[in-house]
Amino acid sequence: MTSKTAEEILNELTEKDGKKLVLKDNGRRAALAGGPDYFASIVTGNSPGPNRKPIARDTAESMVSGWTVVGFKDAEDGFTPPDWVRDFPTTTYRGPQLYPVPEDWFLSHPEGGTLGWKRYEDAENGQEAGTSYDIDDEVLRNDPTDVAVLLSEWTEHEETVWSLSFNHQETIFEDLVVENHNELLTVTAETLAKYARGEPYDDVSIASAKPPKPIREERERQRELQRKKEENKSLNAFLDGDDD
Repeated sequence: MTSKTAEEILNELTEKDGKKLVLKDNGRRAALAGGPDYFASIVTGNSPGPNRKPIARDTAESMVSGWTVVGFKDAEDGFTPPDWVRDFPTTTYRGPQLYPVPEDWFLSHPEGGTLGWKRYEDAENGQEAGTSYDIDDEVLRNDPTDVAVLLSEWTEHEETVWSLSFNHQETIFEDLVVENHNELLTVTAETLAKYARGEPYDDVSIASAKPPKPIREERERQRELQRKKEENKSLNAFLDGDDD
């Protein structure tokens, strides 16, 4: 296997349904699955670079070329590239991690746990541009026509909540704890695409989302109070029946 090129190995991985490619390098281990253009990746050990992130083929080829190939093994359920990397154009920013750039949105300032996108009049799609800094200077002299922000905040309850807004005014969803990050990016990309096309986007739903801890605890408290109320009601009805 090691005599094959990275391209040949990834082609073989693409043809092996349900398999992952295992790599190792100086105490680190990695696994790739999917293809042909995008791959799911897991890196373990003290390692910079992609870790449980979808990556493009050129990044995968660099990993296969630079690491020792262990072989193919059965992949865990769900270890595949997320749908959004196939459904929408993607770009990178200061590393191999992919971000969706649907329709005519450009990625802007993907740092500190927050993702931003901007639209500019007469600007082409941001798939190749990467960030707003790569747009032609003539375009950048004008303010963006639209801004979208996917904001993450770490709360005092030790969980991350996410909010999506347009133009710092219109909130699409707010303070959601999302267990599936790829679902979050899929729904966000779908919403951005609908916004750009002028289609309704008020039906946003994230299956793995839940409210923050204080709201969950209050709802649980209310359910418990209701349960006790029903128990007391049943007990009183039973006692009233004995009196008859």
